[in-house]
Amino acid sequence: MHTRLTWSQQGKMMTRKVPAQNVEQIKALTASYRQYRRQQRDLAQLQKEIKEIITQLQACITEQTRKPFRFLSLSPKMSANSASTRRKLPLKKMS
Repeated sequence: MHTRLTWSQQGKMMTRKVPAQNVEQIKALTASYRQYRRQQRDLAQLQKEIKEIITQLQACITEQTRKPFRFLSLSPKMSANSASTRRKLPLKKMS
């Protein structure tokens, strides 16, 4: 009986027989690589969650900032898109 190592390289499956004297080292390296890939996936998920939380925080801060300034708030009938597509009038100087 012998141990084989299989991996994908440039879209091709590669297989090699592992010499008996290297089996334990290859098993340790394989376990380490699997742990790395799991941690990489976990980190990507955490980054996604952080981005969502930051987006929610930004929306909350924006809303709280606008509250004292009624003119910055959108009326319930007005969507963000309708507000941005309205014709903009030039500002008038107040005397």
